Amino acid sequence: MVLSFVIGRTRLLSVILYSYVALSIVTFLPSNMTSFSPEGRAILFVAILFLLVSTGDTLVDIHISNSSSKFFSRVFLLGCLGSGLVFSMALSLLSKSFALQFLSPVVYGYFATPLARTLWMVAPLLFLFSSTSEDDRS
Repeated sequence: MVLSFVIGRTRLLSVILYSYVALSIVTFLPSNMTSFSPEGRAILFVAILFLLVSTGDTLVDIHISNSSSKFFSRVFLLGCLGSGLVFSMALSLLSKSFALQFLSPVVYGYFATPLARTLWMVAPLLFLFSSTSEDDRS
């Protein structure tokens, strides 16, 4: 939710798109590149995501259009889904013992279990596809 207000609607889709790209890059990096810290993969994920989003306007120009009366609610919901996606991806790269120093087991379960990670990765895509098909019908 805060994500949509901080970065704005024009970069919201970029954050979601680049989250998948950053996770893919970090996942396939050799382990010696992330061995500088026990939480090196999460640090690199955040750094790559920040780099992609900050330079991303030159790579991808996508945004949410203002074609319906439900515009604000769509941006709000997509902001929540995007925030959950980034949080879930970052948590999945942290060790469980490190994450549980700062989060309750319940919150960790909502974002970092394999099922939760899958749901957080699929939910923004489903929302985007469903809102795109709504726009096409209008």
